[in-house]
Amino acid sequence: MNNTIKNSLDNNIPKRKCMTPTCNIDPLKHYSSAIRATKRAINASKNNNSEDVFSRLPAITSSALQKITSNRPCTKDLQKLLKTLIKEKLFKLNDIIIQEVQKA
Repeated sequence: MNNTIKNSLDNNIPKRKCMTPTCNIDPLKHYSSAIRATKRAINASKNNNSEDVFSRLPAITSSALQKITSNRPCTKDLQKLLKTLIKEKLFKLNDIIIQEVQKA
C-alpha cells in the first residue's frame, strides 16, 4: 500500500527544483557583523574582559575606531562607533532602495 502511494506521488506530483539565489541576500552583511562585534566589544569593556576583543574586530570597525580615537578605546568611543556604523548602514540601505525604485 505504501509503495503504491509513494509511486503515485512521485509520478503525478512534479518535484520542485530549487534554484540558488542569483542576487546577494544581505548586501550589507559586513555592516551587520561590524555592528554585532561592536556590541560585543561594548559589553566586554563594561565587564572588563576587553583584552582579546579589540584584536578580533572587523576591518571596517577597526579603521573607523582609529579615526575616532588613537588611544585604547573606552565605552564612549565604542558607542560613538556603534552610532556611526548604524548611520552608515541605514544610508547605504536607503541608497539601495532608491536604486531599486528607480529601476522599476
